Amino acid sequence: MSKPETAFAHSLKRLKEEQGKSWTDIAEALGHRNTRYVHFLANGDHEPRMSTVRKLADFFGVTPADMMGEK
Repeated sequence: MSKPETAFAHSLKRLKEEQGKSWTDIAEALGHRNTRYVHFLANGDHEPRMSTVRKLADFFGVTPADMMGEK
């Protein structure tokens, strides 16, 4: 049985697709060399720290609330 997708994971995947970003682009924006951590976030395996939410919001040009699915 698969776990339900988190609002954050849904927002991350949606913004990635809408803006044509790669997983590598996102990882680099977070200061990571590989995409493992980003995939953990996208799969809901890790809850992001607020600093990560802010970095991703800046990267995508949205608010932290948008990243958390609080529109």
